[in-house]
Amino acid sequence: METKSLPKKVTALKPYSGVGISRLDYFAHHLPHLRNRFLHLGTDETESIENLSKDLIYDLEEVLTIFYRLNLDAISFLKVLRIRSNVNFSSTKDLANYIRLSISLAKSRHARYFTEEVESFNQTFIPSVLEDIVIEMERDVPKLLEEIVPTLDVFLSRNKIDFQTLKIKEIPEKLKGIKRRMATNLEGHLNTAISELCELNYFLSTWKKALDARAIDSAIVAKLEELGKTLRPEYQKLKMLIKLSGAKD
Repeated sequence: METKSLPKKVTALKPYSGVGISRLDYFAHHLPHLRNRFLHLGTDETESIENLSKDLIYDLEEVLTIFYRLNLDAISFLKVLRIRSNVNFSSTKDLANYIRLSISLAKSRHARYFTEEVESFNQTFIPSVLEDIVIEMERDVPKLLEEIVPTLDVFLSRNKIDFQTLKIKEIPEKLKGIKRRMATNLEGHLNTAISELCELNYFLSTWKKALDARAIDSAIVAKLEELGKTLRPEYQKLKMLIKLSGAKD
């Protein structure tokens, strides 16, 4: 936000805060009035500077609490940047979420408010956690495909084809007579594995848009590129099966 004015910041929070407007009016109007009165008149015999200071701290703490509870991309992004926890940032899902937030803020131009923090995060924190997550990805890609493909092959075999040899252009023809059962399984017990594979593909397809490849070990970069090449054609076939079978994405 361009202005440093507390009333204007609080006014901007109102539509998203989830708290009573009258409560925020206190911060937007009454609190600045108290500040101005103190600056011009000081305290009277019924007030002490210690109590006024404590009240102000409690008031500002409440504003910050409301701010951090907002369900906005900018707030979620800021939390990730500030926490820098190996525990809370340790999986492909965490990486994919960071990429989504980064791309979202870049489109809205809000990322410019965090430029230095983003550079530090990408150059120091990301390289420190990426190696372990990439090891997890190398395990998860084949594991998830092994979980998904055999079920698909059960149905595809009825049309004398399997997932490995299936070409995208053949999918409409090879789904004849098996669409409904294919969709049921894609939406059912395969749904979790497919969702995880989607997260993997999203990260492997977009990481260069948000991360600093120069700060990442070249061996890790090579592994990411290889994983992307391995997963991309399989994922494209899977997404086409989902779309043409009528399964809910």
